[in-house]
Amino acid sequence: MRKQSPRLPKQRPVQPKYQPLPDLPPEEFETLKADIAAKGVLYPVLQDELGSTIDGHQRERAAKELGIKYPIAVLPGLTDEDKWHLALALNIKRRHLTRSQMRTIIEEEIKRTPALTNNWLAEILGVDHKTVLAARKKLEATREIPKLTKLRGKDGKNRITEYRQVVANTASELRVAQAAAQGTFDDQLSLWPAP
Repeated sequence: MRKQSPRLPKQRPVQPKYQPLPDLPPEEFETLKADIAAKGVLYPVLQDELGSTIDGHQRERAAKELGIKYPIAVLPGLTDEDKWHLALALNIKRRHLTRSQMRTIIEEEIKRTPALTNNWLAEILGVDHKTVLAARKKLEATREIPKLTKLRGKDGKNRITEYRQVVANTASELRVAQAAAQGTFDDQLSLWPAP
């Protein structure tokens, strides 16, 4: 009696570690491949010191399929986060993305690293910080990410997300404003001077 080997589930191709965007659609990939066949790989494939590709996955794949050698530039000493951000920034600049696709990328990146400041993430993605802020507020409102009280800036420092500043001209205005901030405003109404 012959043993049957167990059926293995069909596996999807593994997404490379530093490939933030999906593969090119087949027709765009074939165009890239034809261009590489005619001109060669014009921009080097960026890799880390371990040989992991950071940028140039599509150029590398096309060159391998064509059997063409391609230039490689090694970038040593980057953290995983630096590699991801570099790959993301370079890919966004090259791809022709719709507003909807860009919005999706912004939201996915906020979900992946919710503790980054809006300014830093906007710099990485090449968008305005207000666009990142709007996406963050939407994700917080739908509870897809937590509302954080501190965010990490590019310099590694944590920054408070909301400043609660009390502005008052007199001592009685200060007491009322402090009561409002503490939620005991109704108790303090009697402190407000009569007109």
